Amino acid sequence: MLGPLTASVDLSAADAKLVGETPSDAAGVAVGLVKVRVFRPFPVEALRQALAGARRVVVLDRNCSYGASGIFYQELRAAMCDVELAPPIHGFIAGMGGRDVTPATVKAAVRMSTKGVRPAPQSVWLSE
Repeated sequence: MLGPLTASVDLSAADAKLVGETPSDAAGVAVGLVKVRVFRPFPVEALRQALAGARRVVVLDRNCSYGASGIFYQELRAAMCDVELAPPIHGFIAGMGGRDVTPATVKAAVRMSTKGVRPAPQSVWLSE
């Protein structure tokens, strides 16, 4: 089961250990973490409950479905599509090809999501 979120910006990431090291430091905003342990069956209800009241969601995928977006980002958007007052979901792809996802990468994703712009229809690629 998912643990409680701690703050206003909820960050879902494949590399949870990295994010857990710097949650309150990611771009000067408070950050919570949802760690998904099972992808199939997709935990729709658990994620809906965990993200209730979130101001925004940032998804860092370390994979992609070419021609579309990050796989977890796509699944989460589908799970939240009919939720009233669902938070905006920002998708990012980082760490492809075994590259590290650094605290700077996480901060960049959070910073981009807090600029007040609508989420892109597809994941945004981050590189260092």
